[in-house]
Amino acid sequence: MLYLAILTGAALGIAEIYPNWHSVFEVRSLAIAAKLVLLCLIPLLWDYRVGILLIVLVVASASSHMPRRFRHYSVLEHQQTEAMRDNRTAI
Repeated sequence: MLYLAILTGAALGIAEIYPNWHSVFEVRSLAIAAKLVLLCLIPLLWDYRVGILLIVLVVASASSHMPRRFRHYSVLEHQQTEAMRDNRTAI
């Protein structure tokens, strides 16, 4: 199940960055990357797996319930992404 979680997480990460590589620097993509790194550490740090999984759970919960303005915030540009600003003006 661990390797399936890593595989599906990697697929989700690729799907997130496919249309626009600038989304790599958005908070939502960084959260996916952080979860993947933590999941990949579990086989190496097997004794700490419960703590690592709890951290993954907290990151997943926080990132999925985060407001859109924070999820689409670009750490590289220190502002919301262009697609987010265009979407906001269209509403």
